[in-house]
Amino acid sequence: MLRRIVDFSLDNRWIVLAVAAGIIAFGLYTMWNIPIEAFPDLTNTQVDVTVEAPGMSPTEVEQLVTFPLETALMGIPHMQTVRSISKLGLSMITVVFDDNIDIFLARQFVNERIGEAQGRIPARLQPVMGPLASVFGEAFQFTLQSSTQTLMDLKTLLDWRLRFDLRAVQGVSEVNSWGGETKQYVIEVDPAALRRYNLALHDVLTRVSENNENFGAGFIEHAEQQYTILGLGRASSEHDLANIVVLSQNGVPVLLGDVAKITVAPMPRQGAVMRDAKGEAVAGMVILLSDPS
Repeated sequence: MLRRIVDFSLDNRWIVLAVAAGIIAFGLYTMWNIPIEAFPDLTNTQVDVTVEAPGMSPTEVEQLVTFPLETALMGIPHMQTVRSISKLGLSMITVVFDDNIDIFLARQFVNERIGEAQGRIPARLQPVMGPLASVFGEAFQFTLQSSTQTLMDLKTLLDWRLRFDLRAVQGVSEVNSWGGETKQYVIEVDPAALRRYNLALHDVLTRVSENNENFGAGFIEHAEQQYTILGLGRASSEHDLANIVVLSQNGVPVLLGDVAKITVAPMPRQGAVMRDAKGEAVAGMVILLSDPS
């Protein structure tokens, strides 16, 4: 057999050379066009589900949130395993699928099961699927520093301006931020003032919630035109919050500013971001889609 191959190659050397040249050309073409990544994504196909449960202990999160969701996610087609972590005020569930399943189909399966389990968890909680990304999708990190802007201003700029600009870039899945100070309006209620006006803390919370929203009031007709009426009730400053009426006694309104102190202050934080030992900064990370195509 080997002798026949050698004889055929010697008698038809031009055919052998043409085949060899074709194989070499195909190899060079494949080498120049094959996609090569410095850090290939080896993550398996998985979908993350997170639920924020403020005020719940890890035991309550496990019993009231994680267990109902985890059991509802069992039995999904092409599913390999389900693992979960229950922390103080947070439930994280990861569903791992076979590698041959499309990630969008997997997310659809998970979304359907989340809808089925919605009635089995506390009504005020909302399960949310994680972004369409993987641990290898960290594409770009940056920091914001300024000698004239405060950390609160920088964090607000990143969360409410730069984040949306970066997410508009094709292939970007999420933009995370760390450090800085998150702006919030703080209402410090005076217990003595509550007793003086015979108010409960729940009453103050209800009045603030009810008086911090817009409402529609229909329309009016004038000169053959309709004008929509909109009631603007959103608070945009400490002054607006302080003027919310929480109680009326003998026709005299009791304002929120009479029973509480309203200030702008950062949310409590558990860490900080430093850069080059030159003070605090605000950091951001751009995460790519797991399959940008």
